[in-house]
Amino acid sequence: MSRVKSIFLLIFLMSLTSFSKDELVLEERSFVGKNRGIDVLNFYESVSEQNSIRHYLSYEYDADYSLVEWKIALGYIALDKKWDFEYDTDREFYIDDDLGNGSVNYNGWDSLVGFVKDTGYHNFADKIWGTDFGFMWEYNQLGLPDESGGNYEKNELALRYRVRTDTDIGMGGTYWGLDFWLGKVFITGRDGYSLEGNLLTATNWGYGWQTFNTLYNEYYDYRGYEGTYLLALESITRWTYEYTENWAFCFETEVDVDKFIGGTSQDYTAELTLYPHLLYKKEFYPNLRVFSKIGLPGYGYKKNVSDSSSSTDSGIYFLALIGVQYIW
Repeated sequence: MSRVKSIFLLIFLMSLTSFSKDELVLEERSFVGKNRGIDVLNFYESVSEQNSIRHYLSYEYDADYSLVEWKIALGYIALDKKWDFEYDTDREFYIDDDLGNGSVNYNGWDSLVGFVKDTGYHNFADKIWGTDFGFMWEYNQLGLPDESGGNYEKNELALRYRVRTDTDIGMGGTYWGLDFWLGKVFITGRDGYSLEGNLLTATNWGYGWQTFNTLYNEYYDYRGYEGTYLLALESITRWTYEYTENWAFCFETEVDVDKFIGGTSQDYTAELTLYPHLLYKKEFYPNLRVFSKIGLPGYGYKKNVSDSSSSTDSGIYFLALIGVQYIW
């Protein structure tokens, strides 16, 4: 395997360990504790129901590979007035991914589950902060071909603490938050640990405009990373126009920049995605709805830089999905 392809593979495996956004829960990340709501054509609506499950199938195409994701279950179950059980499990199928030995197909699992306690509201710096605390288990697996490294498997047991508050920036307000993560990692190769302290913001500017920003501060010491610090920015801007009760058009722009410091030959990665799509939702019963995204041809750009090499990829980007949600 060439050095450039080895770098790409390490970057891909690294991405499995970090906090990742779900396309369907951008606004929901603004809330913690016992706040309940659903995403309706890109806008958050509070609900009184205390339990939720989502299931969907998606197809994503970009310059590197195609990905079919089967979201088996995503949601939460209220155990009592303070505790929830959160779950997020999916099966992934990668198609025509070039890992250095020609294009291959392979699959994997991603799962994050945990018991989360609502730890209430606290007054700090003249603001009211909602908080929760979780005992989490994250599992990642990739059935890579032998010539590309073989089976990859990671288990992580972690403590997670989240805080949120709001301000009156934007017509719909802005939510601020911090996520802290302390994890013990058991992985193919060398075991270790991970630390994270991430800053999140979500703003509803009005007239369909929204922005979501996450500043990641992460430290890894396991597998091939010996004291690696990752500073990353994920920024999403989108405009949504609802033209009927059930249909909307959205144009979304995402920028991701990762800077690696120490313990690795990686330097930085940068990605730009332009994603136009249609949104659809239909409530068949008060608690049961179908949702979908119908992707239109967009654009994706990626740049990867290491100590000894640099490479770029660009081309058509496309994502579509269909799913169902039930709340009770």
